[in-house]
Amino acid sequence: YPANSEVWNSASMDVSGLDQVTISFDARSIGGLESYGPWVDDFALYAVIDGTEQATPLVAFSGHVDGTGESPGDNSRSEEASFSEILSLNGASGLSLRLRVTISGGDGSETYQVNNFMVSTPSDITATADAGNCSAVVTWIAPEAADNCAVTSFTSTHNSGDAFEVGTTTVVYTAMDEAGNTTTFSFDIVVTDDEDPTISGMPADITQTADAGVCNAIVSWTAPTSDDNCDIATFTSSHDSGDTFDVGTTEVTYTATDVHGNTTSSSFTVTVTDDEAPAITGLPSDISVNNDSGECAADVYWNETSNPQATDNCGVSSFTSDYSSGDSFAVGTTTVTYTATDAAGNSSTASFTVTVTDEE
Repeated sequence: YPANSEVWNSASMDVSGLDQVTISFDARSIGGLESYGPWVDDFALYAVIDGTEQATPLVAFSGHVDGTGESPGDNSRSEEASFSEILSLNGASGLSLRLRVTISGGDGSETYQVNNFMVSTPSDITATADAGNCSAVVTWIAPEAADNCAVTSFTSTHNSGDAFEVGTTTVVYTAMDEAGNTTTFSFDIVVTDDEDPTISGMPADITQTADAGVCNAIVSWTAPTSDDNCDIATFTSSHDSGDTFDVGTTEVTYTATDVHGNTTSSSFTVTVTDDEAPAITGLPSDISVNNDSGECAADVYWNETSNPQATDNCGVSSFTSDYSSGDSFAVGTTTVTYTATDAAGNSSTASFTVTVTDEE
């Protein structure tokens, strides 16, 4: 640039729909070869939004590009500056950059070289994995690059619309001009797995009678399966098919956990009923006796120590009889009945007769 104020303008970029952009800028000031040659007194970079130059520069230096305030001295020099700023757009649609410099001193020449700049649109992005997938298709408005000469390459490690695996991926854009000057900009894409595992094939509630002679039952079912958009880390159950279940109701719970800690549980009940009545053994045979002398009855005895007895697969809760050994029985025939009841309310009875004959 010749002495005094000069203006350089970038190409305008469409920023419609963006809330803010990040602007990265690299620049270098190259002094003249003359002794006491010219130098840059002031340097400022302005954003031009929808055709209006903003009052406050994005960056400004006084004295030199590096802000030292020193004179250039003899011979040539090269000084550099770079910065990165976030610029709010407030609904704007057009954005360009304007460089203003003031050059003074000597009769030499001064060159101010804008290596390249990049306007980067995306900030870090967080997305949830797409349903049924361990990744998410993520889109953004791609940034643009411009240069005082020409941008020869503008590349990125990933493109808008790519599928990103669960986790954090860094997207890097790199702009290079024909002189080999480069600028890079990056942002992170974080994809989270918020989808719980699924459990399929859960059995319906099961009701089964206790196995004969025991107070439980071996219960079997077809085990369910689990699936997840990523991977299953664990799939556990509180009970397994083929386990023994006591009389009563037991809840069986399956739990699936995926590799990212999401969990799902599903349950059914196993109810084992006691339908087996108690058994009464050792009951006496029918008894026949004569009346006691001078009585119209007789005291009748049978062995209650060893029999009769009651047993049950779960346990006898009560065992009663309407007569006991040693009771007085009137002349005639009397039925003696024993009743056994278990905890589930199942009951059974057994009887014998006592016949008293009047022989007097």
